[in-house]
Amino acid sequence: MRLASRKCSLLVLFALTVCFTGIASLVHAQISDVPTNFIESYNSGDYTTASGLFHYPLDSTDKEKKQEAEAVGNLLKLFRSEFGKITGYGRAKKKYRFYRAVIGTGDMSYWERYPVSNKMIYEVTFGKLGKGYIVIALVKINRKTEVRHVTFGLPMDNPDAKQTMAAITNRMSSILRR
Repeated sequence: MRLASRKCSLLVLFALTVCFTGIASLVHAQISDVPTNFIESYNSGDYTTASGLFHYPLDSTDKEKKQEAEAVGNLLKLFRSEFGKITGYGRAKKKYRFYRAVIGTGDMSYWERYPVSNKMIYEVTFGKLGKGYIVIALVKINRKTEVRHVTFGLPMDNPDAKQTMAAITNRMSSILRR
């Protein structure tokens, strides 16, 4: 009887291990899917889907969330017109210094409660501006992985990067004032 009990315990332990391993793989797949879905939506010009991947503060009204999603969509549209499509990307293998522009939701007081759960840094090629970087910061709230903010950047060794990014951030400001 004791042997049968051990076999049963081992079987249960094995089943739990397989189950937890499967959950871990699923969670990793969900995290990996968000950046991929963002880049695909951005490239196709589907700003509604891309902005829908962002997290909007839980205490926002539906009207506020809709307005913020529209603003995110408009900023993504601006980025697409300035940077172009992302024609190639891969995970960055080291840290880089670059000039940046960030699209995000919420404010600092909100985000103090919800730290970044994962940050994906990509080396990319922008259709209009060439070599660059995208950082997709993810947050997991209520078991859902969403985009906290997205950073587009140009390397500091690009002689036009500082001026280009300054012009883009000025255009961002004018869009947000509307």
